[in-house]
Order: sequence, then C-alpha cells, then structure tokens
Amino acid sequence: MNKSTGFTLIELMIVLVIIGIVMSIAVPSYQGYVLRSHRTDAHSSLLDIAARQERYVAQNVTGYTKNIVADLKLANANSSKGYYALSVSDAPCTKIENCYTIIATAVGSQANDTGCTTINFDSAGRRTPAACW
Repeated sequence: MNKSTGFTLIELMIVLVIIGIVMSIAVPSYQGYVLRSHRTDAHSSLLDIAARQERYVAQNVTGYTKNIVADLKLANANSSKGYYALSVSDAPCTKIENCYTIIATAVGSQANDTGCTTINFDSAGRRTPAACW
C-alpha cells in the first residue's frame, strides 16, 4: 500500500478560509487601536500649546495669541508626529486676548478616527469631545 503524505487541496482551502476569518476580525481591531494611540499626539500638542500660551501671556502682558508658529515659537502648525493640524480660535470669547480654544484636526490616515477628527482644549481646561481624551 502506497501511503501519500502532504495536504490535499480541500485541507489547504479550509486553512485559508480560517485565516481569512481571523484576519477579518483582527485587522479592523488593530486599525482602531492604532488610531486611538495616535490621539496622544494631539493631546501632548494641545497641552504644550496651552503651556506656551500661558508663558506668552506672562511674558508679554497682552493676552493670548492666535499665531502659534511665530508667537509661541513652534516649528510649524502640526502636531509633533504630524497626525493633526493645530490652530487656535478665540471661541467662546469675543477676543483672543481673553480666552482661547486650541483645535487639533486629524489629517491623513488619522482622519479615519470617527468621532475624534477634531479634538479641542480651551483656556478653562475643558477637553472636548470627552470620549477622545
């Protein structure tokens, strides 16, 4: 009797189907984890700009500034790892001298982070949206 060794085509197809099922579950979960981990780039950048705003007010006695690159001495208006574009608004006040809101807007692949494409921090310490912090 001749005993053959190896895999049949059916066995190989079953293994491929199992791998496909596992990958269809694992890949989206991993991508969600990566997007959540990139939010720390926004958090650290927002808090850094807030600290720079307070230092700017203490040194210049003029109020807060919208010009984060020149006045706050940032290299550019992006987060340190480049996942977010940064800007400053005078909302909810009518003048930037009185209060500010720092806005981190997701760019590139980070824009797929549903519900957290815009993360804010204001001069009163409010962090919005809360689920993104």
